[in-house]
Amino acid sequence: MTIANRLAQIMTAISWRKPGGTAELRESELRFRQVTENIREVFFLVDPGLTRMFYISPGYQELWGRSCESLYANPKSFIDAIHVDDHERAIKAFAPHGTVIPFDVDYRIVRPDETVRWIRARGFPIRNESGDIHRFAGIAEDVTERKNAIDQITRQAQTLEQSNRRLSLLGEMTGLLQTVVRIEEAGAIIGGYMAQIRVGDSGAFYLFKESRNYLDLLARWGELKLANSVAPDECWALRRGQPYRPPSAQMRCKHVQGVEGPSVYLCLPMMTDRGPLGLLHLVLTDESEATREDEARFAQRISEQLGLALANFKLREALRLEAMQDALTGLYNRRFLEISLKREFARAAREKNSVAVIMVDVDHFKHFNDAHGHEAGDAALRQLGKVLIEHCRAADLACRFGGEEFAAIIPSATRVGMTVWAERLLGRVRDMRVTLNGLILPQLTVSIGIAFFPEHGEKTEDVFQAADQALYAAKDAGRDRFLFSAERPLPAGGADL
Repeated sequence: MTIANRLAQIMTAISWRKPGGTAELRESELRFRQVTENIREVFFLVDPGLTRMFYISPGYQELWGRSCESLYANPKSFIDAIHVDDHERAIKAFAPHGTVIPFDVDYRIVRPDETVRWIRARGFPIRNESGDIHRFAGIAEDVTERKNAIDQITRQAQTLEQSNRRLSLLGEMTGLLQTVVRIEEAGAIIGGYMAQIRVGDSGAFYLFKESRNYLDLLARWGELKLANSVAPDECWALRRGQPYRPPSAQMRCKHVQGVEGPSVYLCLPMMTDRGPLGLLHLVLTDESEATREDEARFAQRISEQLGLALANFKLREALRLEAMQDALTGLYNRRFLEISLKREFARAAREKNSVAVIMVDVDHFKHFNDAHGHEAGDAALRQLGKVLIEHCRAADLACRFGGEEFAAIIPSATRVGMTVWAERLLGRVRDMRVTLNGLILPQLTVSIGIAFFPEHGEKTEDVFQAADQALYAAKDAGRDRFLFSAERPLPAGGADL
């Protein structure tokens, strides 16, 4: 038998004893009072309708902060102290639907000093000899510390679960960023995962333009509409090269001064050995300072991971471009030309279309190089590459084939269109001015050979060979002109239009 049951039986016996009861009963009552009046738990004995309080131990006054006399005067007054959020649940446990049954319920009370304590109350009915319920006995104890400990453990478990989930998402995000081939893919990945990681309410990620005069918005998440671009001098974090959180609304960065929302935010620059790479901007939640510090530390970890991933992407992109581009002219190189030509031929075959392959060679370049030096030759090739790329459409492809030889791929080309194209290029090269150390170098000209897919072959090497033969035919015919493959040489100066 539990102590609560035993005490309840004693209380029942005491409350129903007749005047002048036995010495044994009086001794039991004395022992009962010695126990209940020296422990913190609250024992009570009340009638089922809560109209009469037969006994309440002194612990009630300490726990509830109210006098025992007030409860004897009004047995239902303890209900007034029950927290409003727990009131209905507690009353239902005491007497559910008029049927008095044993109960075990936790609820909060608000003491007169406005402190809140958690109570665990357990009670059961006591029946008389006829089997009728005539008393209700129970015990109430303060379980605030136990509840707080459980709540703390629960919060710690939730925090750990959230932290593990965040770390898992961060790992997924950085893993995917290692595989992107376009910066737009990186933006989609960052925006999607940051919305799930949920550091703060909203955020944005900015990446430096190649000119480094602005940072463009790469990804944005949350409800706040943040700036589409940031100038380096508009952000204190970029100026200082370290994270920045404004101490007040008056000290916000310029790029967020026009944004409606909380002033609590964090800017984290992504630094590399070559300087800042980008900027992570986070609007923090309006929580405690300790919570914001935890968020700031995790945000710093995100910033470092993003910085490493994007620095690797930049390195891969640079290596890819280096493998595809000519370092001198900035045009695509021969390797990329050959790869692209197969793709263009396959597309043209599906669409039953043609592709023009053009070979361009600088006339008497060796003589020019010997006479004016390699530096002058490099300047001439750079200028010719610029002219060629400006002469091509967005869908066209200009390449440096090797040495002083260039090539171009023109999809959906016709002889009429290529005649105009080649004639204009010859004219632009004649008008081209190459300078070196303030001196204007002699005029240059080029020879051009043109072949078509599928007219001159269905394999890349066949069309290349046809264009190359046309190029040499143009040189043999006097240079500074263009010829189509297997075509009679035209007069000097090109075709008559």
